[in-house]
Amino acid sequence: ITKDIGLDWSLFKNRLFGSFDFYVRDTKDMVRSVTLPAVLGTSGGKENIADMRTVGWELEMTWKDRIQNVLGSPLDYSLTVGLSDYQAEITKYDNPNGSLASGMYHKGQKLGEIWGYVTDGYIQDDFEAAKMNYLQKFISSKWYPGDIRYKDLNGDGIIDKGKVTLDNPGDQKVIGNTTPRYSFNINASASWKGFDVRVFFEGIAKRDLWIDSPVFWGFPSNSNVWQSAVNDYHVDNSWSENNTNAYYPLPSYSGRSKQTQTKYLQNGAYIRLKDLTISYTIPKAWISTVGIEQLKVFASGQNLWVGTKLFKYLDPDIVS
Repeated sequence: ITKDIGLDWSLFKNRLFGSFDFYVRDTKDMVRSVTLPAVLGTSGGKENIADMRTVGWELEMTWKDRIQNVLGSPLDYSLTVGLSDYQAEITKYDNPNGSLASGMYHKGQKLGEIWGYVTDGYIQDDFEAAKMNYLQKFISSKWYPGDIRYKDLNGDGIIDKGKVTLDNPGDQKVIGNTTPRYSFNINASASWKGFDVRVFFEGIAKRDLWIDSPVFWGFPSNSNVWQSAVNDYHVDNSWSENNTNAYYPLPSYSGRSKQTQTKYLQNGAYIRLKDLTISYTIPKAWISTVGIEQLKVFASGQNLWVGTKLFKYLDPDIVS
């Protein structure tokens, strides 16, 4: 069920025109897997147990005009900007215990939520490491200086995931969301004296990402040395006794310092120069004598530049 309201406009003698749409989409009775008690002799199946509501909007505006005299010739130009956003929320789900287990949903959940720990700096010395052998034993039984220290959110003196439920999530909370917010595109063009230029940008203004990959960490968490992806950036920016303010923790094949957490949550926003085309139409007087009606030469490039805060070996289009 979709409800939509829109507005179209044209102003300033059709030089400025555009449209805006706001919509609410309710998806009812989505099919999800269910788990039944083992005493019933079956592992379960699929049922219509979920509803979801998506709220979003789309905006597009174009300015198109002509400057009559630029060095003796008219200049035609246009600029189009598109912007859109949406969020999806679970409005019904059969999860009476509020389980946060993988694959489970709950009423009120925003799709794309990232649950994780709050980073509380590095373990400073052997004394503190010995203390963390107890405080953070749920994650690992052995800790070292340079490992991550996680924040005790519920104040019980132990860092864990509680019962992995809404009522008892332990020391985890929502730290981000993977939903791409404020997707945008910019399309500009200009024509003058046979020259045509077109440039197209696209991107996402807000998105959180958790990247659990050796490409990001350098070292895998499964002790498989053949999956290592260590490079100069990891070497220069990993914790050591001479680099205690480094970005990365103590290098390790363990996953103890690589738990989903605030410090290493990545900013997935980006802007990309998707296309640039420059062309020139040869004057007809130059080519008519050889029987050519029209001749245009051009140069075009795709994906020429991207602005992102991601780790340099990651592409914002494919990180997920």
